[in-house]
Amino acid sequence: MRRLKGLTSLIDVSVTSPLMLDQGWSYHRDEGSSGDPLNDVEFHHQLYTLTDPRYTGRVTVPALWDKHEGRIVNNESAELVRMFNGAFDDLTGNRLDLYPRICARPSMPSTPRSTITSTTASTRRDSPPSSRSTRNTSARYSSRWTVSRRVLPSSATWPANG
Repeated sequence: MRRLKGLTSLIDVSVTSPLMLDQGWSYHRDEGSSGDPLNDVEFHHQLYTLTDPRYTGRVTVPALWDKHEGRIVNNESAELVRMFNGAFDDLTGNRLDLYPRICARPSMPSTPRSTITSTTASTRRDSPPSSRSTRNTSARYSSRWTVSRRVLPSSATWPANG
């Protein structure tokens, strides 16, 4: 979705190790990870505790990290697909609809309006004026977002002992 919607220059990707050990997924390069160049954390659960130091719940991937706010803004893959489908269209000019409402199941909640509003409002504040080409200036804005993901979908609970 990120590539099809033209978001690769706006949203970076960090990949966790496919191994989930006692500390959960790591960002250790020797275990197959891309590393975490932004926060330099060793483990994915540390992004959750950077967002909320008291967090003890479920740790999942993917997770959308707002680099300016310094926190996870969404960690639900279906919501990220819906968000990527339209929330960044003003930045990319890509109006391709990969999640048409006619295909959406009525039981599936849409991305909460507050998440999209918060995401797009924050993004628009940093976005280039509409008279300028996003293609020429996208490098300036590529540091806004990053998605942490792992090769195989899974989840864990942090802390590991409960």
